Amino acid sequence: MSMTHPQIDSFRVGEHPLVSQLLKGMFHSRPPLPRYSVTWDIQKVIDYIKSLGNNELLSLKCLSQKLGILLAITSLERVSEVVAHDLRFRRFLPEGVVFELPDLVKKSRFQHGFKKSFHASFPENPILCVVNCLREYEKRTKEFRTQIGSWESNRLLLSYIRPHKPITSDTLSRWVVEFLKNAGIDTNVFKAHSTRSASSSAAIRNNCSLKDILALADWTTDSTFKRFYYRPIYDKPIVQNILSESSNSS
Repeated sequence: MSMTHPQIDSFRVGEHPLVSQLLKGMFHSRPPLPRYSVTWDIQKVIDYIKSLGNNELLSLKCLSQKLGILLAITSLERVSEVVAHDLRFRRFLPEGVVFELPDLVKKSRFQHGFKKSFHASFPENPILCVVNCLREYEKRTKEFRTQIGSWESNRLLLSYIRPHKPITSDTLSRWVVEFLKNAGIDTNVFKAHSTRSASSSAAIRNNCSLKDILALADWTTDSTFKRFYYRPIYDKPIVQNILSESSNSS
């Protein structure tokens, strides 16, 4: 408005004292708050994934949801970026797998090219390895892709229900929420986007460098991470230990 509206009392609209006073009053009466003040414990999801067993034994629905959640938590990406993964632009590397996203995403910038999405392998535990899960998923969905030409879009994630069309962001969000609920996460509070805060907060607690986290999540500054994504988890055992020590000393 300041760029297009004529000045008022020799002030730009956004700099007029009355406008500034109004905005300050709005801020104090309804301050912007993050959706989550805490996050869920990612160990619950990891334990649930382990309990499912080998990828070869999973139903297509369970395998699809597992791949969706692994892609999200190993890359700190939005669901819109995960559903943009396309097999035409997928390359397996010794360290993992990388996708070049063929569509513009929220963080796309002029002259920066398309975003690359890297997912590291985890050979120490094949059940938790996103690359192993991806290979099984590609093998299981190969028959649904037989009519796709090399020049056509070949989205990675397909619906597990016929006719197995590429899924949307809303569908992946439902997959993630259902998976989190099965893992024991309170999905009345936490939605699909919470995977970013849960994963990045867990990485910090496990002594990952902030620089590496920012690079993986494509965040420009640490203030973005600290303000919107870093969240503590409620740790009941720690509180119980404190109370136990207090009672012993008395």
